[in-house]
Amino acid sequence: MVRAAERIASLARVHADVDFSDPRAKDVANSAADEIRGLILELVSNEDWDDLSLLLEDCVTASWAAYTAMESDGVPNRVAEASLKTIRSLADGPGAESLGARTWLQERGHDT
Repeated sequence: MVRAAERIASLARVHADVDFSDPRAKDVANSAADEIRGLILELVSNEDWDDLSLLLEDCVTASWAAYTAMESDGVPNRVAEASLKTIRSLADGPGAESLGARTWLQERGHDT
């Protein structure tokens, strides 16, 4: 059986490689995104902080893990702090992802 963290990494790579100009590819991306969030929520529910921490350290999965963890209840401080650090790091760059991270931080009262 594939561990959740491995499945999340695989799905995140699929999502990153999607050609969003193809409507069928968008369906693949949306399905991958839904499964990623569901698997991360399972990790949170199972209090699998070690796997969640590993996801936060991986450049492909870090943003998925960070946003999902921060939107979840019961996440320990160390995971919340690492998640917030990831989102702040995303906010520092140019582009749409950085703008999204800055907006997320501002809407939730976190200084960038």
